[in-house]
Amino acid sequence: MRMEHSTIQIRDGRERRGRVGAGLILLLRSAIALAGCGAASSSRLVITQSTDVTSGPDHKGHLAPGAFAGITLSIRNTGTGPARGLTIEDVLPAGFRYYELTTLGGNAIRTAVSDPAASGNPRWGTFTIPAGTATRESALVISFKVQAASKPGDYQNHIKVVSSTAVELDQGDPVALVIEPRPALNLTTAATTAQVNTGGTATYVVSVANVGSATAKGVAVSVSLPPGFLYQATSAYEGNSSRTQSVDPPAGSLLPVWSSWYVPGSANGSPGSLRLTFQ
Repeated sequence: MRMEHSTIQIRDGRERRGRVGAGLILLLRSAIALAGCGAASSSRLVITQSTDVTSGPDHKGHLAPGAFAGITLSIRNTGTGPARGLTIEDVLPAGFRYYELTTLGGNAIRTAVSDPAASGNPRWGTFTIPAGTATRESALVISFKVQAASKPGDYQNHIKVVSSTAVELDQGDPVALVIEPRPALNLTTAATTAQVNTGGTATYVVSVANVGSATAKGVAVSVSLPPGFLYQATSAYEGNSSRTQSVDPPAGSLLPVWSSWYVPGSANGSPGSLRLTFQ
């Protein structure tokens, strides 16, 4: 009877220990489940654009056709988790051309190198921007140069961000640029004959072409003659320019000067023109 009672106690004790172990496993599983229900970390990207172009009263950057401009993109992670697998693409305004990268800054981690192609929108990859802290901002900063379009008008620069993880994105305001109409003068000079006899007369033609989009005002023409040559007279004024002041060089000038004209801008593919023929 004692041995049987003893066996029953041992079995009962094992069963109790088994139940306690199962209870611990259940408690651990419950703790893991509760931890999984906590707030998940997330990333939030805030984009800020700026330019080095001088701003006008309209708070837009004003520049000449074909001029170079600097653009800076600041992408800050204000969330609680890192933003991973980021590719940044600058969507250039129509007619603009990417020129070069000037700086790549911030504390972002570059996990793979992908740089802009020779043409098209510039694209950089691949980055991870850590979550910021209370004392340190976490950001990726990209500065680069572009060449403006040749057509006057209002333009805006936009950003496209691709991420391998879900992110909240605040695009901010685009960079606003105004290409102003500007004159652009091309000057050519040619002699009508390749050779001239001593004491003879040489005929020169000076051509001014305004290939820009605005009228060139107050245009004056000055010619530096070769040694031994003296200005005699002007035989023709041609082109669609309008003369606003009649100043002609005197005979015998070494440095003849003519003024002044308004040379109109290019229209329908044809430049404004002024042509002087003199001996």
